[in-house]
Amino acid sequence: PRLGHVARTFDDENGHTDAVAALCVCAGRVVSGSWDSMVKVWHPETGKCENTLEDPGGTVRGLADVAGRLVSASEDGTIRVWDPARSWSHVRTLHDHSDIVNAIVPLVDWPPTRDDDEEHDAAVDAPPDAIEAQTRLAARVASNRATKFASGGDDGAINIWSADDLRCLLTL
Repeated sequence: PRLGHVARTFDDENGHTDAVAALCVCAGRVVSGSWDSMVKVWHPETGKCENTLEDPGGTVRGLADVAGRLVSASEDGTIRVWDPARSWSHVRTLHDHSDIVNAIVPLVDWPPTRDDDEEHDAAVDAPPDAIEAQTRLAARVASNRATKFASGGDDGAINIWSADDLRCLLTL
């Protein structure tokens, strides 16, 4: 497409009503978080909004795919965990920050395993028309290997969380 040309538009009717503050990819979907206190799940090919998750914590400031779950950071100092395998249902709300949570990031164990190396080699050797598959593979390997995640907020704290049991393991 030429500069300024919109190749595909997303579902305006079901879009956010305020500024988008966070984006990530989870379960093969584009996920957006907004000042309107909503998390929206978008189909990347059709542009249709497939799910709307209400976050009662206010502005959604951060999103991440952590071990196949969606994790959102909220203005009220909470972190919410959502399960895409169960129709994006709410799993738990975490309360260890005392102020706005601004960022979420998965922590991937290092070094990579032998299986990860083999998957990486297969993706690198793939034909050029397989770039979308390579991108999906890289995201899946990274998010599925995350055994922990970190959150940071206006309280000055960086919390390290277990992706399995959702406990705060350490505050930096």
